[in-house]
Amino acid sequence: MKKLFTLLFALCIVSFYTIAQEVSEVPEFKTGRAAGNSLENKLKKSPKKILINSFRINYQILYTDWEGTRAGVYTGKTSAELTVAFEGMAEADYQKITDDLYQVYIANFQSLGYEVLSAEVLDGHKAVKKHSLTTGGQASYAIKDGYIATTPTGFQYYADEKSRPALAGKMRGVDAVVVDINIDVPFMIDSESGASKLATKAVGGVSKVVASPSLRIDGGSDITFVDPAFLAVVKAVMKDEITIGGVFKDEKFKASSAAQTNTSYDLGHITRVYSTDVNTSKVQVAEGDPEKYKKGVAEAVNKLLVAANNHLVSFTK
Repeated sequence: MKKLFTLLFALCIVSFYTIAQEVSEVPEFKTGRAAGNSLENKLKKSPKKILINSFRINYQILYTDWEGTRAGVYTGKTSAELTVAFEGMAEADYQKITDDLYQVYIANFQSLGYEVLSAEVLDGHKAVKKHSLTTGGQASYAIKDGYIATTPTGFQYYADEKSRPALAGKMRGVDAVVVDINIDVPFMIDSESGASKLATKAVGGVSKVVASPSLRIDGGSDITFVDPAFLAVVKAVMKDEITIGGVFKDEKFKASSAAQTNTSYDLGHITRVYSTDVNTSKVQVAEGDPEKYKKGVAEAVNKLLVAANNHLVSFTK
């Protein structure tokens, strides 16, 4: 009855978040050395127990990009900086997405027949000697520039003073598969065309930055499974990013500056050249629907997490 309730709970949460959002298909994962796997066949001997060592989702809320040119013989230096923000979401909104996804994640493991262990199994272990037992639920803006980093409310894990989790590979003696999750959700992307970049270089003395909304699960997001008993490692490395459409207005944000020609002053026996430097800074706001953001991101991350669990299971059969 308990397993049935857990599965029904998971289905209810998932159905709440899968409301007609434009999310790309379930991701495929790289295998072998391309993924960073090692001794993955040893996972067939692994226990049906999971220890979630870290669970962090980083949501981009501020995009910045910069380009500059040096002063030349006849022109001054230039710089262009672009800053784009996403408004309409509160810190609590991001935290709730993470909290709900964590509950679904645990329920998914339980439906696969796994026992989910708590951080208590690491008490006194040498792997966490330089780490402190930390409780999630406190968002941070210092872990990744432009992002709000979240861990599930009430989730306990060991981390050092720089918020880095304990190393799973050093947890010998822990009878479980150790999971580390670090997912990035950016909302902007560099969108200057190749032709435009070539033209800028050809002209010289021009700084230009162009970006567009592109909500997605970053391809560099990390989901790693480690059985410390065998040092067996499986990474869920996506072949393609998961894209989330229908949230932001399709538009381009630009910042550019062109160098001014140097001014020469003839002082008789000497000529002095003075450069005028140009700086352009723009802070803009991307128009997005917060409700569609919540639903789309939750659906996309859930797809990734479930697919990653299935990826792990494929190595245990």
